[in-house]
Amino acid sequence: MRDSGKAESTQQVDPRFKDQSFAKPRIVRAVDEQNESLAGYLYSADGVSGSPTKRLAKMYAPHFMPIVGGKRYAWQREIAVHPDYTDRGIGLVLGALSLLERKPNQIATAYVYSDYLPQAGLAMKALGFKVTGNQYVVLGHDGPMAWRERLAAPVGRTLRHIRMIPGASQAITQVRSQVRNNKA
Repeated sequence: MRDSGKAESTQQVDPRFKDQSFAKPRIVRAVDEQNESLAGYLYSADGVSGSPTKRLAKMYAPHFMPIVGGKRYAWQREIAVHPDYTDRGIGLVLGALSLLERKPNQIATAYVYSDYLPQAGLAMKALGFKVTGNQYVVLGHDGPMAWRERLAAPVGRTLRHIRMIPGASQAITQVRSQVRNNKA
């Protein structure tokens, strides 16, 4: 497994979400080194919403300075594990690596589409994530309707849940060691 580290950390506004901004993107990928194939990946970023002024304040205020009416979320944007590599804990390690550099009291969030992948929501709920919202949404421009749940949990608590899984702490330590050795 390789941690690709930080992507360019300039704040960007996604045109599809005009009232949202993202920064500190993180891409983590798992590579099967025997055949050099991609086993999985995760993309995450800090996300804030609101007016341009509120977004700037939320994104750049020190974590000890409370912001009225808002938070900087650790948005777990996209995760995928190839079907040949499921049930090996790869998703858990990817998630842990993406959260390690976030603040323990920062709220991690993710959206899951339980109609299509119910096990994703169940796995996240087992890690302490709680449903904080849900609705039917259209997939794509004119795609089918799907039930979407928004899940949230504090980063520190999520990492503790992951580390309690047998073998997870050792896997995370091993991967972090490989990352440090690759950077040297």
